[in-house]
Amino acid sequence: MNVFHILIVEDHEDWQTILEDYTREAVEGINHIDYMIRTYEAFNTSYKALDEQPWDLVVTDIALGGSFESHQKLGLEIVRKASGKNIPVIAVSGTPIVNTTEVRNLLKEHGASDYFSKSKFDAQRFVTKIQDLLFISQTTDEINRKLHEFQERLQMSSLEAQQKVAHDLVVQAQGDSEFRTKLIKWMKTIGDAATKTSVNEIVKKILILVLTSFH
Repeated sequence: MNVFHILIVEDHEDWQTILEDYTREAVEGINHIDYMIRTYEAFNTSYKALDEQPWDLVVTDIALGGSFESHQKLGLEIVRKASGKNIPVIAVSGTPIVNTTEVRNLLKEHGASDYFSKSKFDAQRFVTKIQDLLFISQTTDEINRKLHEFQERLQMSSLEAQQKVAHDLVVQAQGDSEFRTKLIKWMKTIGDAATKTSVNEIVKKILILVLTSFH
């Protein structure tokens, strides 16, 4: 089981504790006991930390150090950098905002997976969102590892390789109910999540074939 590495960027101590506690609840709720949560309150250290190791998830305040208007750029920089590294990002803010939907859409344009207002914090949705994003990350890695193993053994053209990998993966999914369930859930989940998780075309083609084979 892989270790989940989660980065929290929050400059208010009370909310550091809240975000840490609900993040732990989310991870432990999917029976994943191997995880590391690192929390920073300053922009500079957290921005640098994004380069120090691979992260599975980033949760960041978007109004670091002050008001939303004057400091939102710092939070957006965290969102943009994490998104550029294909790391799922959840943004939060305690500053009153007139139109939450517009802010959520703005953050998604910068690569955020979702936005949560502290004033109307939906803890259950926050926990569920974390679980969905970590599931996508973990399952994508698993699928990509399997694809890599298949491709290493194949010495044929690109089209033939795709057909062979697709066939072998369908056979495995048909004989392994747990793996099949993961594939189906992964496809449904990733369709709803606004994330920069890297999924290449061959994975999409294979999963379409896999799901089609069960109808």
